[in-house]
Amino acid sequence: MKDLKERAIKATKLFLERRGYEVIETGWECPADAIDVVATDDETLVFVEVSVRTADESGFPEGSGLEGRGHRKTAAIAYLA
Repeated sequence: MKDLKERAIKATKLFLERRGYEVIETGWECPADAIDVVATDDETLVFVEVSVRTADESGFPEGSGLEGRGHRKTAAIAYLA
């Protein structure tokens, strides 16, 4: 699954770059959490979380991962510090 996540992050980076974002870094980590992709869109700093699923997993992406929102917010604040 780790290899799949790494490929998904690379695909996300390419997707964002093709749409004019400047990707600053990928795989940034702190004790609170990790930020998969950090990019800028003009003067806006963008934090992107990449989620992957295998074909045999069920469910929809809507609503998944909301429980970790506080950790991601903490990671974004740590990135800015």
